[in-house]
Amino acid sequence: MAAALLALVFTTALIQSDSYSGSPMVVPTKDGPVRGAVSGDVVRFLGIPYALPPVGSLRWRLPQPHPGWQKTTRDATAFGPICPQASTGTPLPPSSEDCLYLNVYAPLPLQRGRKVMVWIHGGTNTNGAGSFYDPTPLVTARGVIVVTLNYRLGALGFLAHPAFEIESGSTGNYGLADQQRALHWVRNNIAAFGGDQDEVTIFGESSGGMNVLSQVVSPPARGLFRRAIVESGAFLLDTPPLAESENQGREFARRQGCADQSAACLRSKTADEILARQGSPYGNKVAYELATIDGKILTMSQRDAFTSGSFHRGPLIIGNNADEGRLFVPPDLSAADYPKTLEGYAQSNNRPVAGVLRQYPLSNYTTPYEGAAAAYGDAYFACPDRLIAGWVGAHAPVYEYEFNDNAGGTAPMGPTHGAELRYLFNVTNLGPLFDGSPSALPAKSKPLSLAMRRYWTGFAQRGAPNEASLPVWRSAGSGNVQMLAARLPGMGSAEEFEKRHKCGYWNRR
Repeated sequence: MAAALLALVFTTALIQSDSYSGSPMVVPTKDGPVRGAVSGDVVRFLGIPYALPPVGSLRWRLPQPHPGWQKTTRDATAFGPICPQASTGTPLPPSSEDCLYLNVYAPLPLQRGRKVMVWIHGGTNTNGAGSFYDPTPLVTARGVIVVTLNYRLGALGFLAHPAFEIESGSTGNYGLADQQRALHWVRNNIAAFGGDQDEVTIFGESSGGMNVLSQVVSPPARGLFRRAIVESGAFLLDTPPLAESENQGREFARRQGCADQSAACLRSKTADEILARQGSPYGNKVAYELATIDGKILTMSQRDAFTSGSFHRGPLIIGNNADEGRLFVPPDLSAADYPKTLEGYAQSNNRPVAGVLRQYPLSNYTTPYEGAAAAYGDAYFACPDRLIAGWVGAHAPVYEYEFNDNAGGTAPMGPTHGAELRYLFNVTNLGPLFDGSPSALPAKSKPLSLAMRRYWTGFAQRGAPNEASLPVWRSAGSGNVQMLAARLPGMGSAEEFEKRHKCGYWNRR
């Protein structure tokens, strides 16, 4: 098995030809023809608008279809601007509120019937862009088409306010609505690139994974995709109600100087003013939630939708990384602050505060950081995954995983939140902790990377990740949590997983 995968790595490297690099290719979409460029075995169409720019009177409105460019050929060889976002310390490409663009990566030759994967990027719904993720390693792994996209971020994408609800009957989920508009574009146009509009898999990581789950439970998203992959995204099961989100929106309006609480006043503010006062959805709820039960895009919380069976019942891959919490806990957390920190995790997850220190006694860990990181990862990622696997598994095939390879360069954090991204994509603009690519991984991790790419793309093609050349991945219903560790993945016990992550405490109701 290992020899076969190593041979596949070698063969994949051999076929990366650049003999057609830079060659133009024109494809007719329903909006108008687009000119892309060939690079090796992939043709890329970049910066295609999928909606009208959400500027001026269209800010904080649901996205509107783009009128197209029927009388000319649109150049699609450069990315569009990224959506406005606060600096994270890493130099970023130009941004603009005119940012609703997507990118199509198709394998050569273009031919009918290709399966399609649509990537929804992460970044706490405040940062990131589709252009940060080059999916060429996925495209060439099995001949799928991959679409990446931008969507509105931060308060520009998720602010809820009564004035906006009055205008359009929906507020607080503009970023989710953008993703649905992009999926409509895919359904209407992907056949021109060789894609099968009825064979779409949506996938995302972190807040992108959370957004994937939101699309799975969103009534307007029904029929826009068939399968879903969620990487580290099961952390907002109790979606906030509209009243809570609109209260934050009113407070935000006051902070912006809009005493009249009018839509006109809020739209008069610049994007920089919005960013400067939007705060963070984590621990600083002064502006907006990550998603809202608005009655249109989301009609109930994720938890209620899954437990009631009110969701898209398609095949699902869901998983977490072994050390998720290390990215979210201060490394210098003191022993004195340890109990209060863990009590906060318990309270936000509606768990008994008295029990959390029994589950994570400080004496079991080398530092308070390690103990708190373990509790955070269990509470917000690993154990919610188990819940969703059970809820969805009652209706559709579910495949669960845990990524646990430390070779990707995220030391000393290990396989923390986001560490798996460079095993799937060529990643840029996320900073030195996460940027990288499968080709730059150590030799011992390359078979795992290839296996993951073939699992992901195989799932997109057949609804199951298995094939003869890969280690068997049994469904979550069989009691398996697939362990994605170098050199090769293998099956793991769901019972042992639950014990290791204290899910008896976090998931008991």
